[in-house]
Amino acid sequence: MKNNKYLSKIKTVAAFAILGQIYSVHSLEYAVSVSTETEYSDNISQALNSEEGDRLSLELGFTLSTENTKSWDINLSGAYSDENYSVDSLADQTNKEFDARVFYRPPTSNFRLLFLESYTIVPRNRFAVENVDNTRNINVATLRPSYFFNVTSGDKLNIEVSKTDLDNDEIEGAGFTTNGSRQDDEISVSWERVINANTFLSIVRNDVKVDYSASMAEGAVDYDQIDTFISYRRVVGMTQYQLDFGRSELTNQLGQKSEDELITASLGRQINRTHFISFSGRKGFDSLLGTDIATETVDVINPTNEFQSASKVREINFGYAIEDNTDSLSFSLFDRELIGVDSTDEEKRQGLTAQYSVSMSRYFNTPLESNIEIGYSLAKSDFSITGVNTSANSVENLRLRYNHNQTRALSYYAEISRRLSYLQLAGLPEEKRDSSSIVIGVRYNFTPR
Repeated sequence: MKNNKYLSKIKTVAAFAILGQIYSVHSLEYAVSVSTETEYSDNISQALNSEEGDRLSLELGFTLSTENTKSWDINLSGAYSDENYSVDSLADQTNKEFDARVFYRPPTSNFRLLFLESYTIVPRNRFAVENVDNTRNINVATLRPSYFFNVTSGDKLNIEVSKTDLDNDEIEGAGFTTNGSRQDDEISVSWERVINANTFLSIVRNDVKVDYSASMAEGAVDYDQIDTFISYRRVVGMTQYQLDFGRSELTNQLGQKSEDELITASLGRQINRTHFISFSGRKGFDSLLGTDIATETVDVINPTNEFQSASKVREINFGYAIEDNTDSLSFSLFDRELIGVDSTDEEKRQGLTAQYSVSMSRYFNTPLESNIEIGYSLAKSDFSITGVNTSANSVENLRLRYNHNQTRALSYYAEISRRLSYLQLAGLPEEKRDSSSIVIGVRYNFTPR
């Protein structure tokens, strides 16, 4: 696929349109933050040869959103930071992150326009376990115009056209497993029936064309995909769930065909005032974007696991949260498997996160937002990928953090953390590495309202 400049031009025009609209919207809220932190670690590089060192970072962040507007929903956030290391062998890092969601819905029209942008930091080599001197940026941008026709009082015809670009920062010497770009063009047609005020049934057909910037000689295989499924959605009180069931058919540029079941299920339930539970699962072919009809959201699905060709995905996510005025506890886990359609490549990932937060106002005369956090996370992967000698890796983090809000704008934090990781190379002994760190930081938030 040749480099496509169409979406880049659209993004530029959209950016100016957004800025113009922002200046005309009165119900606009924004905030700017400046933070700096210093870290000391007994293994600052997270590498096998442990070396003590320091890290100093300075970050500028912002958030911007509209509320109570008839036509526009705008949510922007971003951060820019510089990280400097005392160890000469480590290169200083510049990190950039940006997220945008712009939704336009004219009050007197059935036209809708959604623009998504996600510019995030990902590992340069996803098979490694270091975050230091081992990152790059990946950008996913989506433009999705849509229109619906009210056929009857209970029936609606929806037509959506999506154009999505994924681009990786160019890295000298990087293999195609971590570099390249991808373009998805999608047309979706659905017939929705309103059964009652809480229940909705849809018949959906999606046609997707996926093109990679690399050639077949570099391992990339373009493909076309057709999804046909029935979507059932129900909202009852504080519970909402969605079930999609159908078939996916895929044809790559070699003429090879593959079929699979398409199943997506999601459940969200507010059990009571303080308890919330969520579950989601999917089976089918992998994609860049996930659409949750139940919450009317479109999100970027983890794009760092690509084989640069079609892959089957099996995924389960579970979450549970408890929150009251002073304490909060959250827990989540995931299990994900990717299987190459055009190859024998296979990747399995599992992980869990847990966090407990308690407000210090319960014991001391401090602001309610001053708290102690205890966090734990574990992510492990098993690989069987052609040309890659990594067979497994794992990263485990444990941290204890104190957040103190001096004023509404000024806050401090101190953190002690422990990081354990291992890397398994085919035919070689397991590589274990660990690091302990102390972090102290200061943050200032400027909010005009």
